[in-house]
Amino acid sequence: GKSPGTPPPAAMKGLCGRVEFRVRAQTALGQTVHVCGSPPALGADDPAKSVPLVTSPTEYPVWRTRLPVVLPRGEVVRYRYCIFEGGHFKHWERVHNGEDERSLHVSDVNVVVEEEFDPRLEGLSSSDR
Repeated sequence: GKSPGTPPPAAMKGLCGRVEFRVRAQTALGQTVHVCGSPPALGADDPAKSVPLVTSPTEYPVWRTRLPVVLPRGEVVRYRYCIFEGGHFKHWERVHNGEDERSLHVSDVNVVVEEEFDPRLEGLSSSDR
């Protein structure tokens, strides 16, 4: 196996992309949007470690990452958005293509993801995979 303390190969080769997530979501008062995914930088599928998105009166209903998320390039990243209420996980988004997650191929150094979802629709809870 890998010896502890060795950086992952992606970091050694510098093959990382900086990904900015921008998602349009008409949240209710007191709700916030987080993005959560398979890589550790997106919380390793644990909502408690997910990345909170930010908005402002001028930007709303667009929520975005405060800083770009550094993800391994050349890989397909699985992720989805979730709604927090009062600082606690409430529900996953409902992904419309029949999948339970979104996927992103990190193909460049700087990637901007622009999409939307309806926070009123609840997605499935984590399916056992």
